Amino acid sequence: MVLSHEDSDHAHSYWYAQIIGIFHAHVSALKRMSFLWVRWYSIDLQHNWGWKHKWLPHVGFLDADKPGAFRFLDPDQVMRAVHLIPGFAHGITDMLLPPSFVCAPAEQDADWQYYYTFRFVDCDMYMRFRSKGVGHQSI
Repeated sequence: MVLSHEDSDHAHSYWYAQIIGIFHAHVSALKRMSFLWVRWYSIDLQHNWGWKHKWLPHVGFLDADKPGAFRFLDPDQVMRAVHLIPGFAHGITDMLLPPSFVCAPAEQDADWQYYYTFRFVDCDMYMRFRSKGVGHQSI
């Protein structure tokens, strides 16, 4: 979970990504650089969510063909991990990634269509979303 830096009226405060790999590169003899390879989720804008609607936001993986679906990310940008719950009622899809020879046969190149971002994992996470926790900035 990272800050979104979006200013539109319907913008979500955070962006979500699945970490695919954690890498360290020795760029020169004097410097080590760490970076994450991530696959981004997008917010389902058709789904009404929030405190008023009493629903958690839906996120789903970006289509692999879209620019920016996979990126490298500085680990310092990561705020914390977030708990994602598969949207079982929405089923799975195999339309987001092309077939892969490295995917286990049981997985069959499928992903859940949507995940719910679970805000109530612990008090700290809940207060981060409410912007009222000690040491948390209002976003």
